[in-house]
Amino acid sequence: MVAVERVPTGKPLGSRYKKRVRPLFCVLDISGIEFSAKDRKKKVRLPAVLDEDLAEDIGAYLGDGCINIYKRPFALETHFSCRGHPIDDKQWYDERLIPLKKKLFGIELIGRHTSDGTYGIKFGSKAIIGFYRKAIGLKLGRKQGIALPRVIMRADQRIQFACLRGLFDTDGTITFKKKYRDRHYYPRISLTSASERLIQDVDSILKNASFTTAFSGSLVYDPRSGKAYWIYRLDLNGRLNLEKWISLIGFNNFKHQSKYLVWKKYGFCSPHLTPAQREELLKRREQPVREEWTRRDLNARPLDYQSSAPTRLSYGS
Repeated sequence: MVAVERVPTGKPLGSRYKKRVRPLFCVLDISGIEFSAKDRKKKVRLPAVLDEDLAEDIGAYLGDGCINIYKRPFALETHFSCRGHPIDDKQWYDERLIPLKKKLFGIELIGRHTSDGTYGIKFGSKAIIGFYRKAIGLKLGRKQGIALPRVIMRADQRIQFACLRGLFDTDGTITFKKKYRDRHYYPRISLTSASERLIQDVDSILKNASFTTAFSGSLVYDPRSGKAYWIYRLDLNGRLNLEKWISLIGFNNFKHQSKYLVWKKYGFCSPHLTPAQREELLKRREQPVREEWTRRDLNARPLDYQSSAPTRLSYGS
């Protein structure tokens, strides 16, 4: 029997799913998924229940991941890849995503720099890719029409938040704007995608949690292909939205965490700093009175370090 919770009247589940009951957990059907000889040799295992770890992994795929299946003369070749920024995202891949894949599937992975200037992981597994496609409902190829999987949209709010955490750790941004002052103090969390359905699904989950969101779309011209296409954007503006995000959803990518921690300490966060430079700012004893921390300032000016490392936030197991 599946435990359920009642959704209070007046809080719709979103435009795609109107049911008034959500499962607190979801048992996945993995009975028809085939294992290759390599899978059995590597002792690949598949999760039987959708929990927060798996939901965060699904969100990371929706952000940076890609599944491809190639037809070879005598077999089908499957590839899973997930790639991000070679500097800003490297720590998250090494310390979060790679251990998460091992915990979920029992596979040993190593992050690598790629020829196209990214950093990430790549592996082949008939069982794992079959799991993503059949048990989760993820699509192959281009992401222009992707949406949050049905199992996520119908899951408990904790599962949905974990999925959003993985999605925003990979594809989201947190920036601080000047607005009406002389320093970057006003927070904005953003997500952009070529898929309108994905942005609408994320917007629906956040509105159900009483976030204030701003949805927009714009037509973008790509000079390389000579074509124009739509890009959709979701923004969460202001201090209240940011503090609520940190409290309910959070970030596991130190690229985002460090911006929030600098903002909390100094009241602003300068753009164009690397995570390492923001970490240096967090170790300073002195309190700056104006926003002048650039890459050159950080490299040229001696630091008065605190004895302990900066606080890091942790969400999920």
